[in-house]
Amino acid sequence: MVSLLLNSLPMRSLCMFVAIVTTSLVVANPVQAASLVDFNAADRTGGNVTNFGTPGTVDLASDGIDNFFGDLETFVGLDPALFELNNPPGSLDPQDQAYQGSAVRFNVNAGDTITFDWAFDLFDNDSDYAFFVFNGVREIFANADGAGNRSFTATTAGLFSLGLVDIGDTLGPSTLNLQNVQITPIPTPALLPGLVGLGVTTLRRRRQQLQKKVA
Repeated sequence: MVSLLLNSLPMRSLCMFVAIVTTSLVVANPVQAASLVDFNAADRTGGNVTNFGTPGTVDLASDGIDNFFGDLETFVGLDPALFELNNPPGSLDPQDQAYQGSAVRFNVNAGDTITFDWAFDLFDNDSDYAFFVFNGVREIFANADGAGNRSFTATTAGLFSLGLVDIGDTLGPSTLNLQNVQITPIPTPALLPGLVGLGVTTLRRRRQQLQKKVA
């Protein structure tokens, strides 16, 4: 259908079509629809996780998974063997004091951007913290009362986790509220390359026909 339409265009119009579509391919950056993460999906929550009936929203409390044997680290994709190596930096428990915690997790694709709003309420210990983990690398984004938003772009496909951990005691839980947790895929102007190729092919054929007529 598109091929027939292009063949029917005058030469000048066909040239303009190829130029416009080619330019669009270079500068196009279409906004892809962001999707809220559904934490009701199987195996996405671990520990004391509540209020996840609405996509993109979840509450976590630190009195969740017992972390004595590294169960929390296993859930979020960190190597539990770190505990056997005197807990070097990068583990959830670098000083053998991470008693428990809770987390959510989901898979992402290369180029996906994960964004979320957060509010962290520290209970009684200034060492509790909120974190995210991607493909075995942890980053702390809150260790004091506060709120904000974060954005992270995945360079490869992998497991992305969000959570909090209770450090030093189990007297009372710190809490983490997450809202608008969403994934935006990488922009993909999928149709434009095909249109450019079709337009160039038609233009080349038209020019060959004109050259034959001139000859």
